[in-house]
Amino acid sequence: MQRILGVLLFALLGLSFAQPSLSVSPQELMNGQVTIDAVTLEQDGFVVVHAYDTNNDLVLTPPLGVMYLTAGTHENVMVDLDPMLLSEYGYDMGTKNVLPMLHIDANMNQTYEFPDGGDVPVMVNDAMVVADLALTVGAMEGDMSTDMMPMEAVIGEGQFEVMLSGAQETPAVTSDATGSATVTLTGSSLSISGDFSGLTSPFAGAHVHMAAMGESGDVVFPLTVTTADDAMSGILSGDFSLNEEQVNAFKAGYLYINVHSEMNKSGEIRAQLLPHDLMMGMMGMTPALMVSPQMGSNISLDSVTLAEDGFVVVHAFDTKGDLVLTPPLGVVYLTAGTHENVMVELDPMLLSENGYGASAKDVLPMIHIDANANQVYEFPDGGDVPVMVNGDMVVATLSLTN
Repeated sequence: MQRILGVLLFALLGLSFAQPSLSVSPQELMNGQVTIDAVTLEQDGFVVVHAYDTNNDLVLTPPLGVMYLTAGTHENVMVDLDPMLLSEYGYDMGTKNVLPMLHIDANMNQTYEFPDGGDVPVMVNDAMVVADLALTVGAMEGDMSTDMMPMEAVIGEGQFEVMLSGAQETPAVTSDATGSATVTLTGSSLSISGDFSGLTSPFAGAHVHMAAMGESGDVVFPLTVTTADDAMSGILSGDFSLNEEQVNAFKAGYLYINVHSEMNKSGEIRAQLLPHDLMMGMMGMTPALMVSPQMGSNISLDSVTLAEDGFVVVHAFDTKGDLVLTPPLGVVYLTAGTHENVMVELDPMLLSENGYGASAKDVLPMIHIDANANQVYEFPDGGDVPVMVNGDMVVATLSLTN
């Protein structure tokens, strides 16, 4: 309500933000991102980076990348581009334009919805606000070698740990079996070493598969396993060179380790190899949340640290005091790093439905990953699961008086 009144006041007084605009410079694709020099929006909305296909026709959907921004002027805005779409649209070695464009957030839900929703392009003097950007992917002409791998086919370097469990299987498996693995990346080379124990029946195989969290996929690589005498535990390992498709699958969080048993042929324990875990290892950054008691239907988080781009999701407790995972009270997308005084708008109808009134009651801000890097919160139906640190979710209980 305060937001609506504020907008009306600006309109009545004839005031407004500066005219919407975009400013870009030619650049090389770095870490899968492009930088927009400056963006000015009159209202909250999106910078959407559109591609030109192999026939040089503009592709409105799906876009290469989307970034939500609040009203005002922003500088050096980083936008992640989808590596699989870059390849599909013919962005290989060399220079080719992309088209950043401003879109409105029609229903103020911070989720890009176009063309199926109302998040249409911003118009100024009957023209869309766009800026062609010359993007160079890979080595420049004359610097290329025949054995050079395309930029998008290199992950990076780092090491992280994953924990295997039956709960991660699809469908979930009730099992006391456990496992852990150390995953090491060098360029596009993947090394896995670990162990498992407590299978409900003899070991039947272990592999790296390709599929998103919550889905089952085909075998990509077999793992080498040495089992104990009872065949219920063992040591696993493997060294693999990933091709471009497999690198892109890893970046999207689509590779997982699966250990199979005789009674659970499709898998008894599993662990997804999430880019979040790699980023934590590479950046040495531990996700964290800091909050303070407060009043109002919108909340401010004192400090949020993310090891990779993701979401702060504010969950409610219902009238019985039980945690409500879906729908959440509010969601905000954030880039990797530390952010202070993060504002999250809460749904007033959900606040009322869950019994938030004049007296103080807790809400639970929680950090979730952006599994497929599309800046759209997808949970529990998608792979945007809570961030885990040392086996615990990153949360911070906040006392809220509505």
